[in-house]
Amino acid sequence: MSLAVVRMKKVPRQSEAPAPAPPEINALYRAHAAEVERWVARLAGPTVDAEDVVQEVFLVVHRRLPEFRGESAITTWLYAITVRVVVDRRRKEKWRRLLWRRGCLQPARS
Repeated sequence: MSLAVVRMKKVPRQSEAPAPAPPEINALYRAHAAEVERWVARLAGPTVDAEDVVQEVFLVVHRRLPEFRGESAITTWLYAITVRVVVDRRRKEKWRRLLWRRGCLQPARS
């Protein structure tokens, strides 16, 4: 009795599939800046300068855009970055207030 060897065509795994080209940063900003600003306003509240945080978000996006794999929607990725930037901003602000109260930090001079 002989066994025949059958070769099967190799199907690329999901991780082996080529990632889609990342979108251009200018187009991304035009398409999503207003949405990111709404997220910032909702997450950070009225005391934060939303436009400043949006700029920080898109600086991170610009730096990390080549790492975007396209496994999720671009808005999911943007929202995750927005949350991290807002949390970092809150943490820094908390420390600034604490240091200022203790006299370790002087207010900025204009």
